[in-house]
Amino acid sequence: MDGSAFPPPPEFDSLEHEQSKDQYTSFGLNWSVNDCLPLLNDIIDINNANNNNKIDLLNEIINNLLLKYLELVGIMSIEPEQFPKNVDEIRVLLINIHHILNQYRPHQARESVISLMESELIRKQSQIKLIRDACENAENVLNSVI
Repeated sequence: MDGSAFPPPPEFDSLEHEQSKDQYTSFGLNWSVNDCLPLLNDIIDINNANNNNKIDLLNEIINNLLLKYLELVGIMSIEPEQFPKNVDEIRVLLINIHHILNQYRPHQARESVISLMESELIRKQSQIKLIRDACENAENVLNSVI
């Protein structure tokens, strides 16, 4: 193998590199990288505003999933060679359900933290009560000695 079979290495230009730090090249195409995070208020407003829509959408997708499953069972009994189309439709519906459920992850995490903090609060309050009881016992012992 000679070196002429390979393309020349890319030339590094520091100015060009600084201008394109939010882009990368893959297979000869330039792709941009969007690193901006949404504001917390935007996320909360979107989640609260679309909660009922998400539930309705999830119910609709689950109904469609049941319908597609019944169609798949019917097709398997009549024409088994046509099952890949229905399996792909079921796969897409399951992916959509997975996506909607993943949108509830922040809520799940928040509720988990609340539950953890409440249990920690109860545990620490019981420890404080035990310490106060021990202090009272110590004071009673000291008062009885004096």
